[in-house]
Amino acid sequence: AGIGGYMLARALGLAPAAAVLCGLLLQLDPATLQHLWAGRAEQVGVGVLAVFLAAGLQTHRSAAHRWTVLLGLSGAAALAVAWEFGLFVAAFGLALVVVAPDAAARRRVVLGGALAVLVAAPAVSVYASHSASAAAGRFAEDAALRSAQNAVQPGVFHTWSTVRPATLPALCLLAVPWSLRHRGTRLLATVAIGLVAAFVLALGPEPAWGPQPPTGVPTPWAPFSWLARLPGLSRYQTPARLMAPWSLAAPVAAAAAFSTLSARRPSAGLAVGAVLLTVSLAEVAPVLPRAGHTPTDWSSMTVLREDVHPGGIYDLPTQLRGGRTIRYQQAQTVHERGIRHHSLQPYLVGAEPPPDDPFAAWSRRPTETIPADAVAHLQAQDFGFVIVHEQPERGHDPSRLDRALRATFGPPAHSGPGWQAWRVPTAP
Repeated sequence: AGIGGYMLARALGLAPAAAVLCGLLLQLDPATLQHLWAGRAEQVGVGVLAVFLAAGLQTHRSAAHRWTVLLGLSGAAALAVAWEFGLFVAAFGLALVVVAPDAAARRRVVLGGALAVLVAAPAVSVYASHSASAAAGRFAEDAALRSAQNAVQPGVFHTWSTVRPATLPALCLLAVPWSLRHRGTRLLATVAIGLVAAFVLALGPEPAWGPQPPTGVPTPWAPFSWLARLPGLSRYQTPARLMAPWSLAAPVAAAAAFSTLSARRPSAGLAVGAVLLTVSLAEVAPVLPRAGHTPTDWSSMTVLREDVHPGGIYDLPTQLRGGRTIRYQQAQTVHERGIRHHSLQPYLVGAEPPPDDPFAAWSRRPTETIPADAVAHLQAQDFGFVIVHEQPERGHDPSRLDRALRATFGPPAHSGPGWQAWRVPTAP
């Protein structure tokens, strides 16, 4: 990220000191560090996209072959880092063609793009053959729900704070018409359109400014839904990551403001640079990587291990994001019963995903009592308990589940901090 930020700033004509600041700020980007802290190392590769953009901008003003080759190799490397970066490579490549100053520059960009496609073709062909199992136009209920859970909600601090750029660099975007005016209006207009498009797509299939209701499956209608209908993208379920262009633009804008101010008043520029770095570092302090993990205390589930009632555990909600599935596995180390790992299901299917089992389908739209076929499924699959976890999750309404489970199975057999367990009667 640091090298990529430096190269991108230099490609835009900024001084070395400003380029160093850009590289440092990109390393302190909240979204990048949040991914590193959460173990999604591939998303930290946003610096590769910066190298790709830098090489593309250099091809605009230089006929040297090294920039065209770097453009192609960095584009292919972006796909190797994270397949979803291919979306940005395609979008950034198109933008580089649009803002190219002349036909020769456009040819160099197209040649670099062709090299990227050639290098990445073997991996892309494998991915395309697998993703083709999801037919174009299919945006299933499961994918819509997961996409809504992983969308940007600007009015919800804990979601917005992990995808937005740092505050002061983001505010510097307002000064870009002044600090980067030498780059021309066509480039600035293209960047502005791209940032707006990225933000709109990041809002997900059913945009919501604030907290979403716990019940109800999203009705996909927004631009993200159109993107998800493209071949190979019907299972793309992390719209928040489409904010990556903002992670690149904000440090560049801050570096440009620093460079322009330093050229007029060096002391003021130095002070602004110091403030940018200090405030950005303080802002990301909570997500700086640290070696440590404090698991949830599941000792209250010891009663489930000691209960003589047979059978595994069916955890609700079934729709969980990423590392949240680890919670059920941690609990399993205490209660020592079988569990169902739902999160892998969407990735292990053939041409069309199998329908939900009756109990999972009921849990998404719970009625006042559990249907007989859902209870029979639990018994046939040897589930002895149903556990309802108290946690915010779109599509998960613990209070409605509680009422239905009490009406069907009676009061909870066991409970603990944040969970309640009901016994599933043994099949006659």
